[in-house]
Amino acid sequence: MAILNCGARQLDLRSTQIMGILNVTPDSFSDGGQLYSDQSLSIDRALKHAEQMVAEGATIIDIGGESTRPGADPVSLQEEMDRVLPVLERLSAEVDVVTSIDTSSPELMRAAASLGAGILNDVRALGREGAIEAAASTGLPVCVMHMQGSPATMQRAPSYSDVVAEVQDLVDFAVVREHLADLIKVENFPSRVVHNDTKLNNVLLHKTTGEGMCVVDLDTVMTGCVLHDFGDLVRTAACSALEDEPEVDKVFFLPKIFGAIVEGYLKATSNILESSEIEHLAVAPQVITYELGLRFLTDYLEGDVYFKVKRPEHNLDRVRAQFKLLASMEEHFEQAKQIVDLYSRPSLSH
Repeated sequence: MAILNCGARQLDLRSTQIMGILNVTPDSFSDGGQLYSDQSLSIDRALKHAEQMVAEGATIIDIGGESTRPGADPVSLQEEMDRVLPVLERLSAEVDVVTSIDTSSPELMRAAASLGAGILNDVRALGREGAIEAAASTGLPVCVMHMQGSPATMQRAPSYSDVVAEVQDLVDFAVVREHLADLIKVENFPSRVVHNDTKLNNVLLHKTTGEGMCVVDLDTVMTGCVLHDFGDLVRTAACSALEDEPEVDKVFFLPKIFGAIVEGYLKATSNILESSEIEHLAVAPQVITYELGLRFLTDYLEGDVYFKVKRPEHNLDRVRAQFKLLASMEEHFEQAKQIVDLYSRPSLSH
């Protein structure tokens, strides 16, 4: 890929590109506060500094509104947006340069893209909830970075051996399958009331008969896409092992269980679902398994700050198990499509 499309502008990757850093913060470790006057950000001063860096050879200007230096305090979303967006708007309109936005906030990613940003740069590797979906929706290139913990805790006994080599096989696996991130976009399907956490252990079973009695953990119920619910159910119920199984040889997809789920699901929903939803049932488990694997990997690289862990490298075990399950799903994908086709033939005609 010699030419990188960055919104309305492009970068030629056949030659070296230089990024200039524009910290619109009062407390960043290198130049924090230099663009402020009387404790207020000077947009004119920020623009002048950006123009100087472009004149000196910068082809990318990276704008950051949250200090991520060691020990830095977090800022509110509104404060971050108030710092970044006015500068971005002026810079996009007045200087011919690719702009990069240094943020972990999904809301700012979307807003920046609408104002002409060309690259998203996230030190938290799209680890915040909704960041993956927000970044994908912009269509912009993304730079994902790594730190242990958060800026406030990252220097508390950090420990590395070779972090790149440690997870390189997982990164390679994910990159090859990045197309999965775009297969099920919420805006392309009907908005429905969904559970959003359809693991099998959220179904209350009768202690004697084993019959399903009711669904529990209802605090996650809201509008969303049924394919995410269906995919997560299959991910947990049609798998031979738990999602954190450390011995990946024990992890594989169970087509017979998948068939039973599809049969029961379509019996209850065939008069509700649209054909586009039914047609994506076979791939939905792959999409959600891929997403969960990425989230576990991100949390591991950040120092286990989101998911609860019970042992060292717990999140790493989760990643490997999810990616092994995904590979097994891929091996049985044609069979999964045939199963959906078998039970949906009457449904697709409505």
